[in-house]
Amino acid sequence: MIFKKLPKRILMTADTIGGVWNYSIDLIGALEQYGIETALLSMGRKLDNSQRKQIAKLRNLQLYETDYKLEWMDDPWNDVEAAGRTLLEIENIFRPDIIHLNGYSHACLNFNAPVLVVAHSCVYSWYEAVFNKRPPAKWNKYYENVLAGLRSANIVTAPTGTMIKSMLKIYGQFNYAEPVHNARNTIAQTTNKKMCFIFTSGRLWDEAKNIAALDCAAQKIKWPIYAAGENIHPNGKEYKFKNITVAGFLNHKKISEYNSKASIFVLAGKYEPFGLSALEAASEGCALVLSDIPSFKEIWQDCALYVNPDKSEDIASKVNSLINDKQKLKYYGQKAQNKAKIYSIEKMSAAYLNIYCKLLKPQPLCLTN
Repeated sequence: MIFKKLPKRILMTADTIGGVWNYSIDLIGALEQYGIETALLSMGRKLDNSQRKQIAKLRNLQLYETDYKLEWMDDPWNDVEAAGRTLLEIENIFRPDIIHLNGYSHACLNFNAPVLVVAHSCVYSWYEAVFNKRPPAKWNKYYENVLAGLRSANIVTAPTGTMIKSMLKIYGQFNYAEPVHNARNTIAQTTNKKMCFIFTSGRLWDEAKNIAALDCAAQKIKWPIYAAGENIHPNGKEYKFKNITVAGFLNHKKISEYNSKASIFVLAGKYEPFGLSALEAASEGCALVLSDIPSFKEIWQDCALYVNPDKSEDIASKVNSLINDKQKLKYYGQKAQNKAKIYSIEKMSAAYLNIYCKLLKPQPLCLTN
């Protein structure tokens, strides 16, 4: 693909707690072949050892490491303001052509370069998906900051059309581009030696991941279930489970090892704007059992089994249907793996380059409902 005018430098933000980190590192790595340098402001908490190993491989990255609170955390606003000042300082030094924000509030800053906001998730869409109502009044300031950021950005995109629709419904009009599906830069380790266990991964403390329902279903599932991820919320609350084995936080290499051996990957969450962990598992040939929500249907179509996330018996039934039928298990594993190949780093980076090019040559944009 030929791009008429590419940026030379991009200033990007990323949090170190969730999937946005791996997304950012993969994208930055893919941009290197185009001669694009990236300054990355990390927030949320300091990098762990595995994350430091990831960035050590990138020759086109300048890291500005912080532990500023993220806008969805408790009482974050002093840190959000401090992060904003840091971003403006970096822009003054680094002179980027594009500002790529993986958050919302900082889009309101007086940047010299055009701003892209990527809507990976938000508290309001999360809360409505999990509790079927709007968040309490304490989140009003968050709402105001997200709304202002969306309307200040030159362009907004998201990893699924489902997420864009959700944001439009909650926040009203803003300028947006077509969704850019996520990808992962993974090398499949799958052999023919799949084992008789089930895997899941993610933030186990996140109620949207619905691990409690999987834990309940595990009583009736014939194979053991292993769950990777942190089970202690950033506020200190610990989440415990009776019927699944918590493997704890694992780096991306260990996650890949589990996925390469697991036969089934289950993600019965109530809220997944994309679901990178499902993509990682599918790339390793795991059969997917996913919650019946629009974003998963958009991404995986007929390449997964779908369950009602509110009914643990449905989760158990669908998982056991794969365990009891080896041909069916193999069929869905192959379908998921073939589908995963569509979501390549090359395709994702090309889509972002197209958006960057639009930002460098601004066109009149109409606010779209």
